[in-house]
Amino acid sequence: MAPNLVIFDAMNVLRRIYAAIEHTHDSIERLQQQSWHKMAQCLDAYQASHAVAVFDGEQPGWRHQLWPAYKAGRKPLPAELAQGLDSIQQYWWQQGVDSVLPSHDEADDVIATLTVKAAEHGVNVIIISTDQGFCQLLGPSIQQYDCFTRQPLTIAHYQQKFSISPQQWPQYKALTGESSSDIPGISGFGPATARAFIEQNYDVSTLPPAKQQSWQQEHELVAIFQQLMTLNTERELGFKLSDLRYPK
Repeated sequence: MAPNLVIFDAMNVLRRIYAAIEHTHDSIERLQQQSWHKMAQCLDAYQASHAVAVFDGEQPGWRHQLWPAYKAGRKPLPAELAQGLDSIQQYWWQQGVDSVLPSHDEADDVIATLTVKAAEHGVNVIIISTDQGFCQLLGPSIQQYDCFTRQPLTIAHYQQKFSISPQQWPQYKALTGESSSDIPGISGFGPATARAFIEQNYDVSTLPPAKQQSWQQEHELVAIFQQLMTLNTERELGFKLSDLRYPK
């Protein structure tokens, strides 16, 4: 039987729970318990043989160098949550799940790198996150699961919701933009225009005059935006799959 690696997009899980709990003197303790409850459900459901929680690096990474405005508008982490991360990570470790704390890399790229490398070695990978960008990784041995709705986020789910293939996600978002990351996209390009333009292999003649003008003025940014939206699967990990065995 192939190993099952469950990867938690740590801040994706924690931010959602933290926003929902009542903030009192024991907020972090309840966050520890509620987050672990969600994680334990996933570990049991997927019969995890390996598990890890991945956090974002504290320092700006390559995307900020490429596009300085990247995530510039994102609200900083609440001080209480930021101060409680060490105890949360320690609590998870006591339950058998280690945390990865990169210096510069975003969690998404670390997760993508680990996912691809593990899948190449015959491991089934389950990514626990609501982040839609992970759709570009999905395949026969790579799944995504929303632990809040308790629903798998499948290729069919993304195709039905966006009417594109998961592999077209970086192109699609480069054109339409991604507000949560402060990526503006191309002026006037909504979902329908972007889908049609991709299907027409970027044939500018198929665009209305106003959108042709937008494209002529802004098209040089598309390659940058597409790179920003593409998960990097070549990051340095610094650990082996055997380090992530669960339970310890």
